[in-house]
Amino acid sequence: MLFVGIDLGATNTAVAIVDSQGTIIRRVSTPTPLDLAARETVQSMAEQTLRLLADEGLCPEDITALG
Repeated sequence: MLFVGIDLGATNTAVAIVDSQGTIIRRVSTPTPLDLAARETVQSMAEQTLRLLADEGLCPEDITALG
């Protein structure tokens, strides 16, 4: 089982793919855009997540849960 964790911080947004033991498979951190509306911020997190999955050769269906 694989999971995605997202940490939306004031300065950076981190996205990670982890396995059921909590081992980080891959992660990325990008600056949090402070000038975006909430909807655009969520869209940015979704795009980062999809890009990270694609980089690992995964698709959304491979993920058990996201938080």
